[in-house]
Amino acid sequence: MDTHINIGHTEKPHGTQGEIKLHIQEAYYEVLADLELLFIDIKGKLTPYFIEELRGGTKLIAKLEDVNDRDTALALASQAIWVRKTDLPADDEGEVVRSHLKYGLCEGYTLLDASLGEIGILSEIVEYPSQEMGILMRNNREILVPLHDLYVKTIDKKGKKLYVDLPDGLLDL
Repeated sequence: MDTHINIGHTEKPHGTQGEIKLHIQEAYYEVLADLELLFIDIKGKLTPYFIEELRGGTKLIAKLEDVNDRDTALALASQAIWVRKTDLPADDEGEVVRSHLKYGLCEGYTLLDASLGEIGILSEIVEYPSQEMGILMRNNREILVPLHDLYVKTIDKKGKKLYVDLPDGLLDL
C-alpha cells in the first residue's frame, strides 16, 4: 500500500441514518476536512467511499455516500481508514505532510533537548492513536519520546536534527 497512508479507523455507527464515528490521528485532522474520498479496509481490500458530510470535534462523525442505514454502517465499524498519498499535501521535497512538523522525516535524526543536549538518534517513528513517538537507544535501553507540538521546537532537515524541550524526568521513566 505504498500509494496510501493509514490515518485512523472507523468506530461504531452513530444514529440510524448510516453515520459512523471516526478516530483520526491528530496529524490528519486538518487535511481530512479537504478530502472528498477515503478508503476503508474491508477484508484486505481498500474500498473507496465519498465523504458526504463530516462534523464533530475530536470525535468525528461521517456520512459516507451509499451508507444510508445503521446495518451498513455497522459493517464498516472497526476498520482501518486510508487515504491516497496524492490527496495529501506534500512539502517541497515531495514528502507527505502529516502535520506542520513533518514527523515522517525524523527517522535517523539526532534528537537534541534544550536542557540535556544530545539525547540520541531516532531509529524509528511509531504512530499511536494520540500522537507519534520516536524510538531511540539511550544508556542501553529503548526510550519512547513523544513527538508532539508541545515538545518539538525545530526540525533541521539539512542537518538531520530534531530540537525538543522535553519535560523533566521523561527520560528517567
